[in-house]
Amino acid sequence: MFCEVIPLRREGERLRPAAWPPMEFGELRMVLWGEREGALQRKCNVANLMQKAGITMQRVALVLIEPRVTHVLADGMVWAGTELHRDGSGTIVEVEQAWLVRPRAEGPPLPPFDWRQWMDDQSRSAASQTAAGSFGTVAGSTKST
Repeated sequence: MFCEVIPLRREGERLRPAAWPPMEFGELRMVLWGEREGALQRKCNVANLMQKAGITMQRVALVLIEPRVTHVLADGMVWAGTELHRDGSGTIVEVEQAWLVRPRAEGPPLPPFDWRQWMDDQSRSAASQTAAGSFGTVAGSTKST
């Protein structure tokens, strides 16, 4: 699927919306890495954002290991997973990563993502779930001994 992707973390640290990098655009593909592929030495699902590089070639722009959808938004979704990163000593480590994924067709970019609207929706959703008692207890229930 063609989409815009904005990484929401840098080196495992969450970024504030003002610090989000520019979006990347390309074709999102899911692949299965075998035990001998990559630095992980285990089987895992991997999301690759592929971009055109010349007329017939493509390059991997972004990689998300073991992706899972954590939020569904009005015009996209948030995927969480891990990525490989080289730390200060040169060791390859896995760090948390999240992507804002917004499907689109090839052509002009989508309007900028309104993160304030998303935060307002999250706040309203959490408030309604708390009011309904969906965080651990059922509203109106009593415990008998």
